[in-house]
Amino acid sequence: MLPGRTVLRSFLLAVGIYVLLAVPWPGLRGAYRAAFRSVVSGVFAEFGSEGKVRVEYPTEKDRANPAFRPGLEDLVVALERRTVTWEDIKQPDGSTKRLPVTEGGALRVAIETGRVGYVPTALVIALVLATPMPWSRRLKSLVWAIVFVNLFVVVRVALLLTYSFAQDSPLQQFHLSALTGKVLAFTYEFLFVSPTGTVLVPALIWAIVSFTREDVANLTAVSDREHDKKG
Repeated sequence: MLPGRTVLRSFLLAVGIYVLLAVPWPGLRGAYRAAFRSVVSGVFAEFGSEGKVRVEYPTEKDRANPAFRPGLEDLVVALERRTVTWEDIKQPDGSTKRLPVTEGGALRVAIETGRVGYVPTALVIALVLATPMPWSRRLKSLVWAIVFVNLFVVVRVALLLTYSFAQDSPLQQFHLSALTGKVLAFTYEFLFVSPTGTVLVPALIWAIVSFTREDVANLTAVSDREHDKKG
């Protein structure tokens, strides 16, 4: 088991690194927002068989929406579903003419790139850098942590899109069973909406990339020896 001073030092270091990353340094959040927009637009330009996705900066109309939270929500995900079918439409003269019929819907969802992506990234970086282990191993763990936390961010966005395209609305393109819908709703609430997912998943990623089986075995062995001494 790690000495109490080492644990306290690592904790304070993690807090300090996170605070430094959380400070609104000039250009940092803007650069992250631009990278977030570019990646999401590229990965999710088309979603499902009928969905179209664009990531845009908020317009004046978006900002006028009472639900919009200025200072927090800094991007808008524009979702659209358009299907065109050809149907025989009866004309006024009694004849029929084959014409295209468009169906679908659109929705604009404001998101916080800070909560969705930046905070989990900053948190996992702080945890890894503050972990007491050799720097070579620490840097290797940091690379894997950044890879995994960005995959988590992609999953969060995919959940938002799936949930939005599965709602009973003109936008709907996924028709789910009652059970599947409940599972999706729970997963969406836990991993995307709830702050628990923002903190818990990065902490889990940190544990996975920072500790090996040997580390766990050593900690368990030390704990068992201390328990035996007390017994």
